[in-house]
Amino acid sequence: MHNSGITLIKHPQYYYADGQIVFQCEGYLYRLYKGILMQKSKLFKAMLSLPQPHWQGGGDTTAGSTKAALDGATDETAINLSESHTSTEWDHLLSFLFPVWTGEERPVDTLIDILNLGSFYEVEEAREFAIQTLSVRQDFRPALRLNAARRNRILTWVEPAMRQLFQASLADLSDSDAKLIGPETLLDVACTKAKIETHRKRLALFPPKVVHSAYLCDDKEGCTHAWNTAWWGQYDRPGVAKAILQLQKPLPGREVVERVQAINVEGMTFSCKRQTLENLQKEHVKGMFSAEDRLIQNVIDHIYKHLEQSM
Repeated sequence: MHNSGITLIKHPQYYYADGQIVFQCEGYLYRLYKGILMQKSKLFKAMLSLPQPHWQGGGDTTAGSTKAALDGATDETAINLSESHTSTEWDHLLSFLFPVWTGEERPVDTLIDILNLGSFYEVEEAREFAIQTLSVRQDFRPALRLNAARRNRILTWVEPAMRQLFQASLADLSDSDAKLIGPETLLDVACTKAKIETHRKRLALFPPKVVHSAYLCDDKEGCTHAWNTAWWGQYDRPGVAKAILQLQKPLPGREVVERVQAINVEGMTFSCKRQTLENLQKEHVKGMFSAEDRLIQNVIDHIYKHLEQSM
């Protein structure tokens, strides 16, 4: 069959002889069960429930007739979906609506198509299935998760996707991932990562101030030297500073205090160490170590704000 110069063929899987509604998507014709579409999709229920023109009597129902058949009633009057999505995306949604058991795990790209079209056609079961399945997939890339979150208004995916992006190196991002993230968000991430790197260098360079015991410390210079040595480390004993500056997996600022507590600071009196660690628990000092988390959270909140404004 020809339609607007395009040769249309019946889809090998989704053209049911006893179907009641015909769709066209790219080069394929789909004859589907109207009742199932209306049951599963709020959009199709609304669209296919609209009153149709009434023609009396029989007669010719070809596309060129003055008494043409209703839209979707025949192959010649198939409802064209090509402007909304590709036939591959449509096939993936139909694989959920008209399932055939294969025993194979659906690829991430297939699940994304089910999610996108499930949201578009308001197929709540398809949308929830895709969200639940993708949420536990280890191969769901953060760039793809963030893009899907924004497109489908899934707020719970934003933070884990962004935190994964901040943990990864921007140099390892592919061109396709960069496009998925978008230039504005990518710039925010790059600028924030630069600020975090500067903050880590400052944190590593300047050890927290030692708080000496007024009565039990008789060698303040020795305690300070022992503390600074533990912080910077020695050739055979890496210190906290090196862990903070690690390229592959740096020590987050929020974990610095816990790391310091576990260190045996040789040459420092117990009371001086205890008072120094207590000082690190004070809010104004803790804020210095949590600056990295605040910078990341600012970017996440910025994305939340845009999403909420668009909902």
